[in-house]
Amino acid sequence: MSMFSKLIKSKLGFFVAFLAGFLVLMVVAKNKKPLPMEEVSERAILVETVTLKERMIGSQIVAFGHVRPQKEWQAISEIEGRVTYKNPMLERGKFIEQGTILLKVDPLQYELQVAQATADLASVKSELDSLVIEKNNLQMSLEIEKNQLKIVDNEVKRQERLLKKKLTSQSSYDSERRNLLSQRQRVLDLENTLRLVPSRKLVLEASHRVQTARLADAQRLLEKTVVTMPFRGLIVEENINVDEVVSVSKIMVVAHAWEQMEVESQVGIHDMRKAMRTLPKEVLVSLEKVEPSYIFPSAEVVVRAAGEEIRWPASLNRISGEVDQSRGTVGLIVEVRQDPNAIKIRQRPPLVAGMFVEVRVTGREDRLLALPARAIHQGNVYIVDQDSRLRIKPVKELFSSDGWVAIEKTEELSGGEQIILTDLVPVIAGALVKTQPVDEGSMEASPSSTIQPAVEKTSATEEG
Repeated sequence: MSMFSKLIKSKLGFFVAFLAGFLVLMVVAKNKKPLPMEEVSERAILVETVTLKERMIGSQIVAFGHVRPQKEWQAISEIEGRVTYKNPMLERGKFIEQGTILLKVDPLQYELQVAQATADLASVKSELDSLVIEKNNLQMSLEIEKNQLKIVDNEVKRQERLLKKKLTSQSSYDSERRNLLSQRQRVLDLENTLRLVPSRKLVLEASHRVQTARLADAQRLLEKTVVTMPFRGLIVEENINVDEVVSVSKIMVVAHAWEQMEVESQVGIHDMRKAMRTLPKEVLVSLEKVEPSYIFPSAEVVVRAAGEEIRWPASLNRISGEVDQSRGTVGLIVEVRQDPNAIKIRQRPPLVAGMFVEVRVTGREDRLLALPARAIHQGNVYIVDQDSRLRIKPVKELFSSDGWVAIEKTEELSGGEQIILTDLVPVIAGALVKTQPVDEGSMEASPSSTIQPAVEKTSATEEG
């Protein structure tokens, strides 16, 4: 067989085999059964939800500061001398009643000053009395001399007429003229002396005032030799002992009144501005007359200790008159009243100077959309739509207050929406969720947690 015939036979056999295989595949494909459909379950996420609605809410500002007494007294020595008496109760930590004598200083030198000032004042009074008598005498003498002047003047006129008629001598006339001039001089001297009386009186009156002031100062210094408690308070410092010689400006005792304590906390201008959003726009405020509590009607002081939160009711007393330029803050000063005689030590211990506390002040309330702060995630909230699917919506925060956040009403968030509280990881828009409503009263006590998906059967199918 030739080489060409062998090649033809081999190609023909390959073609026949290929065709037979193709026909077999077609038959198998035609008779193949479809793959089975397997029912699967879409995983629904169990989430805690709360209904978005309006509520009365006011902006709350949280700041921090140190407690200080509203009334603090320092017994600073204004005199020098030896301490002769110290009250046995004068010790740190002791309460002392108002009017109690605390210290006495040797009063001898100040009693001498009072005696000297009293004598000097009496001397000036005597001079004033003498000046009054002298003035009266001068006025009487002046009246007499003026009458005498009239007599002498008439005599000179009479001598002048006689001289013209040659009935008297020139020497007699000249003698009367000299008497007239002398009398006029005496009247002038008395008038000049009387003119000086008011000036002398002013000098003596000024001296009288000086001596009166010296006496009052000496008496004041004498009173300073006895130190008394100006109010009922707690002694926090004492630096004096019996027989010790005190000097001027020495701080001997420091005491605090416990009835009124205050805290100054620094608050940002931005927070202050947000706190005023609940005030009506048309309200006019007089800075001279309005009380700070009109803007912030509620305040409290909080201390966290031993796992507990201790609260004291407070009131906003005043707002500092200037802005701290380095921090851009303004000071809010709140006042706490407490009765040292009625302290419930276990329930609410007393506020003590120096304590570092949290201050919360709340602005006027208004009806606004509000939701728990933990429902907001980086400016967004998760809501449940009508198909139980998760949707992500942006929100605009107005202010926060005690775990709640007031938000601006929009077309997508107008009230009634189911807001997800659970912190989801990961967050998938459109994910199926199963809701579990939460009681508003327990929301703050229930910390947010990361919920893992729970499996819920659905009718969804997936081709395998």
